[in-house]
Amino acid sequence: MKVASLFPALLATTGIALAASSMPAQAFNLGVNQVTNNTNLNVASQFNIAVDQLSNGKVQFTFTNTGSIQSAITDIYFGKGTNFSNLLTYDSIINNTSVSFSPWANPSQPPAGEFGWTSAFSADSDTPIVAKGIGLGENLKILFNLTPGTTLSTIENGFLQNNLAIALHAQAIGPNSKSDWFQSKPNNTTSVPEPSAMLGLMAIGFGGFLKQKNSQNKKTEKVTA
Repeated sequence: MKVASLFPALLATTGIALAASSMPAQAFNLGVNQVTNNTNLNVASQFNIAVDQLSNGKVQFTFTNTGSIQSAITDIYFGKGTNFSNLLTYDSIINNTSVSFSPWANPSQPPAGEFGWTSAFSADSDTPIVAKGIGLGENLKILFNLTPGTTLSTIENGFLQNNLAIALHAQAIGPNSKSDWFQSKPNNTTSVPEPSAMLGLMAIGFGGFLKQKNSQNKKTEKVTA
């Protein structure tokens, strides 16, 4: 058997392995719903939470504020009873020159009347509060450690089943500089293919293409012989 004929099969096999190995660590996004109505400007669609597992095993939550309405996320709460602490433990906050948060927000809990659950970890922006919050075009990353036996799929299922939740407090919303509270959407996550999975699927397709091309070449050789 020629070496060239082995290449498509090897490439396809490698692609399948890459895709399969990456699937358990598939990233996902969380949207948010507006909980309070202190302003007629709903900026919920501007806020996104991307959840991903890093190569060192840590889970990274990336908070972004993308849109046209002026606003700043200034308080973040993770929880939903004691389940959160059983799955994730706080590691670190990655600040930048324009956004700066510290662990343990004040107040320590989101409003009980609107949320009705206990926060296991929280963080808020440093002084000046609005200026150091997550403004338009800005982001903040918070890292956690997975507890033994916990996977990223476990975390995603927790949000899907409404056993985990994130609360956000946004200030300086719109021209009247109002504030409102938001919560991660239950039963609604958007999966994001990992780069290795995309590479694997591309390899599968390319391997199949080469195999088909090789077969066509053989048929041509038989006809012209």
